[in-house]
Amino acid sequence: MANATAHDHTHDHHDDHDHKPKGFVNRWLYATNHKDIGTMYLVFSLIMFFVGGLMALFIRAE
Repeated sequence: MANATAHDHTHDHHDDHDHKPKGFVNRWLYATNHKDIGTMYLVFSLIMFFVGGLMALFIRAE
């Protein structure tokens, strides 16, 4: 039968290897996640839709 010896390791070990940038703005600026990129695309398209609508209103009011 094999003799198993228990090794007493006192390493500071952490299982959290999340190296993503912290913060909302940094997360979106340095995004490589397809879900974040899709959300940014959707938000940007809606913002540009409203900006274009406002510009059209200004042209019509002129």
